[in-house]
Amino acid sequence: ALSSLGTAVVLMVFFHIPLLQVLLAIPTSALLAYVAVHCCGETDINPVGPMGKVTQLLFALLAPGDPVTNLMAAAVVAAGASQAGDLCQDFKTGLLLGASSRQQLVAQLIGIPFGVIVVVPIYKLFTSAYAFGSPELPVPAGHAWKAVAEVLTQGVSALPPFAMHAMFVGLFVGIALSLIGHLLIILNLRAWRKCLPSCTTMGISFIIIPQQSLSLFTGASVLLLWRNCKPRSCERSSSSVASGILAGAGIFSVFNAVMTLVGIPKLYLNI
Repeated sequence: ALSSLGTAVVLMVFFHIPLLQVLLAIPTSALLAYVAVHCCGETDINPVGPMGKVTQLLFALLAPGDPVTNLMAAAVVAAGASQAGDLCQDFKTGLLLGASSRQQLVAQLIGIPFGVIVVVPIYKLFTSAYAFGSPELPVPAGHAWKAVAEVLTQGVSALPPFAMHAMFVGLFVGIALSLIGHLLIILNLRAWRKCLPSCTTMGISFIIIPQQSLSLFTGASVLLLWRNCKPRSCERSSSSVASGILAGAGIFSVFNAVMTLVGIPKLYLNI
């Protein structure tokens, strides 16, 4: 209740969203969070993006021509779905390890304030050092949300030239690859299905910047080589190595942002 009240106050005071839209956004968040948890529990995939897009479509009808309301209402739903899915995964992991659900809940409640204390200054640090949309802070998902909000509030005319043509090409490729995959299963040619590219991965590679796509390709190539040469070692240690790389890059990015603020040149390429 306190969290919902705080969310309502922030939306109305800082983003000037009418009370009616706020009262609709919060229960919509709870409803779609349940859908996200159900999907996450069955497939291990948290559909945060689709949940947000559904909300954007709903609020495009309730508040036409208002991109701020569209984006912030969708952000409330996406945040609820994201946290609910993460909490589901946490409790499932605790169950597998034999941890008490009550103790996990207490730990979550203790960790939330410390998370806020850390996250807010880090956010302020990055936004002070870099501009949103810059090469250092490209925010690819933010551009996708912005594009959806513009289309839903301004119409198809907000799209860049030939965007509709590209959308139909992507739609055709996605449908074709999915149909080919199902056909190979029907023909009992599952080994060939591994050669088909993933539609989801291809779509993500078009959303993020090319530098990140090349980095993903490099990591996947190293993992494939490692798996073929030493499968046992790869299975045992690949997750730890990946976690270490992510943690190291994240920690150093904070240090790099501080150097940028004080005028010291960057010491590494932003990958």
